Amino acid sequence: MLIKKSILLAYKYDISQKILKELANFESRYILFTIIKYSKSVGDISREQKIPLSSVYKRLRSLKECSLIYEKIDFAENGHITTYYQSKIKDVKISITIN
Repeated sequence: MLIKKSILLAYKYDISQKILKELANFESRYILFTIIKYSKSVGDISREQKIPLSSVYKRLRSLKECSLIYEKIDFAENGHITTYYQSKIKDVKISITIN
């Protein structure tokens, strides 16, 4: 039981595991790819990627916890205050070495 608990705690606090989990998720990847060049609002991301708003909010929260995105608050064209999201990732390389 102690081993299982320590593995779960290690997983909980290991940021690299969280990042890999986010990159493995289809919706997270689609969101990251759509905000690489330009920051976008939740509504824009949802419409472009055809992902429900609730899922976009959930994925953005997870991506922000992993420091993969940043948000900025600005005025939208309609004058409302809107939060825009931008990817911090510009390129990804995954390397696995087995001895």
